[in-house]
Amino acid sequence: MLKNPAWLLVSLGCFFAGATLAGHHPMWPTAVLAVFGLWCVAVAWRPGVWLFVVPACLPLLNFAPWTGWLVFEEFDILLLGALAGGYGRLAWSRRSNSESKAVHFSRRSMFLLGLFALLGASGLLALFRGFVDAGGVTFDWYAGYTDALNSLRVFKSLGFALLFCSLAAA
Repeated sequence: MLKNPAWLLVSLGCFFAGATLAGHHPMWPTAVLAVFGLWCVAVAWRPGVWLFVVPACLPLLNFAPWTGWLVFEEFDILLLGALAGGYGRLAWSRRSNSESKAVHFSRRSMFLLGLFALLGASGLLALFRGFVDAGGVTFDWYAGYTDALNSLRVFKSLGFALLFCSLAAA
């Protein structure tokens, strides 16, 4: 039974974003899409596996010299798969009776939630300013460092970090 529809929406959004990136891979779209699907299932099946695989793949998954991708990279596909599988598991997981009770937020957790919300809003404002100051968004799979999409490349690290906070706490 579905426990949290918000987590399901995040999971589906990450899945479709990752599948789109994998399907548009310049060299191996079919293979990357298949591996992406298997990775999503692996993270949903074994939720802690991403804690080992993601840091191990950090120095390996950037084929920019061969693919020409600067804004998007293979590591983004790995992260989106981990998010899709992790949030999918959270959305459908069964909880014990002690966890199903009403959640009481402490002052510290409310402060941290507000801090993360401000950090996310600040990042989105910087992303918007980057798009506007670069002359508007013109999408290109092979955008460079001087294009408007470079703002997205810079924002991705903060966006991924904020999305992984809930998975790390679960």
